[in-house]
Amino acid sequence: MNIRLYQRMEHFLVMRMPRQRDQEMFHFIFRLPILAYRLGFGWMLGRNVLLLETVGRVSGKTRYTAIGYGYAAETNIYYIHSGWGKRTDWFRNLARMERCKIRVGTRRYTCAWLVVPAEEAFAMTRAHFHSNPYAAEMWAYLLGRELNVNSEADMHFLATEYPMVALEPLN
Repeated sequence: MNIRLYQRMEHFLVMRMPRQRDQEMFHFIFRLPILAYRLGFGWMLGRNVLLLETVGRVSGKTRYTAIGYGYAAETNIYYIHSGWGKRTDWFRNLARMERCKIRVGTRRYTCAWLVVPAEEAFAMTRAHFHSNPYAAEMWAYLLGRELNVNSEADMHFLATEYPMVALEPLN
């Protein structure tokens, strides 16, 4: 899928999403990529969305999260951003694990992970905003406040309150 098309679709969905994340229709829509991966259509999404596999911190069950990512080819590291902050389930599950698994297209990896230091996340977030014309508007909507991509304070707020995670494949 073309990256700009994906960005437009993501923008369309996020901007129409109610601020409460437990709305049934949007829960269904945001779980569709998981179904696509399970049915073997991950190759259609792999350039934009990876499938993160964690273990539930309370239930002990395998949990799946489809999430947009950035990739640094020179270091072979995948970057994901916690759009709901430190309280998102996948982030809290990861905090209890040493390793996680991901699927990117048709490839599967076991990964070591770490929270990206705030200063590095700050620079990467700013670069992402400049490469994705819809990102700042989506983040502002999710945060419920104005967001200035040129503001040091706003970028620092995002980098510290909405952690970025680096996933390094081990295999």
